[in-house]
Amino acid sequence: MPRALLLTVGTGDAANLEASLFTPLMLSIGTGEWARVVLLPSQVTGVTAETLRQRLQAVAITVAPLPRPGAENDPDACFDHFDRTIEALLAEGFDRTDLVADFTRGTKAMSAALVLAAVRHDVPRLRYVGGEQRDQRGIVVAGSERIHETRTARATARRRIDLARGLVEHAAFGAALSLLPDPDARLAAIGWDEGEREALRRLRPLVAWLAAWDRLDYAGAAAFIPLAADALPAAWRRHWPPAPVTRLVTRLAARPRSDRLIAVDLLANAERRVAQGQYEDALVRAYNVVERIARARLHDLGHVAGGREEAIDALQQRRDPMAGMLRHLDQAHPSLKTHKRNDSILIHGLAAQGSASPDEWRRLLSSLERLLRRDAELRKDTAALERDLAAARFPQTWSET
Repeated sequence: MPRALLLTVGTGDAANLEASLFTPLMLSIGTGEWARVVLLPSQVTGVTAETLRQRLQAVAITVAPLPRPGAENDPDACFDHFDRTIEALLAEGFDRTDLVADFTRGTKAMSAALVLAAVRHDVPRLRYVGGEQRDQRGIVVAGSERIHETRTARATARRRIDLARGLVEHAAFGAALSLLPDPDARLAAIGWDEGEREALRRLRPLVAWLAAWDRLDYAGAAAFIPLAADALPAAWRRHWPPAPVTRLVTRLAARPRSDRLIAVDLLANAERRVAQGQYEDALVRAYNVVERIARARLHDLGHVAGGREEAIDALQQRRDPMAGMLRHLDQAHPSLKTHKRNDSILIHGLAAQGSASPDEWRRLLSSLERLLRRDAELRKDTAALERDLAAARFPQTWSET
């Protein structure tokens, strides 16, 4: 596979450029087989880099100097330049695994920027030419140079775990799970050391449980057995579902299931879908909340209905105190009308029907919550509703009270 080496180029010791600059640079270039070597000098050291290129004409060397004088002391300017240089190599066909970044020479800003650019692109190897001996000025003694390589996998693996945690915080559980490879699957977590693999073993069951619950696979969620909270990395422990949350999912997985309990979970699920911009999914859930409450109230009266309109009509005939509220929802929120649900591209239609404005979605979700609360008040069961609604909204609004 083609490989490329990137090296920052500094000033070295002006009194002894050969030992202080050329020798370590040539040592690094000579260690490995390179299809491309990219020298990264400042405007000051561009001449030095060009001299080295002329010396090593048998090697495919390009010189990519920083674009302006003084940029070598500007970390942002250095990062932007090195970042673009790596992007250009990738665009040519080099894979990130083909690259090695040597940050030995140059200013501290240049070295730090090259490391950051390499990590940003998930370049797996960094290189530094050090020495076993130094003189009284702290400069490496010629002939004692040694190449040290380190892998970026630990930093990038932990950053990936951090990104997954951020997705969990925004209830994007499926996306979070996709960032956490199976540590025991062949080729799934290449480059991850055992410490990070063990973290994956602890985190994946939790995120898989959350993802199954979020996609309404209650039985699947009940089948997962996450580790205890204290087994998780400290930053993840607040995402461990407390007992009321796990009890909620256990009840949802049980049979027979309660229409009211499913309606509570669907409201929280719809809120997550709206927050993520998945309006069509939210519309189907919102419609379902109304239908389930209507059916549940009719069931309390000893009757069964096949659909939402039929249930609401039956409630009106029996003068149920919530019949008017259920009927009013259609008038206040046209997106809840049966034909809108049926015309959704997720049901029978050919176009999206859930693309209401954010304000309309907030009003609709608030109306659905008031519907659930009114139903609970009439049944004198508000405490249970508050408990279940708080649990269903985990992890955003969980409260022990």
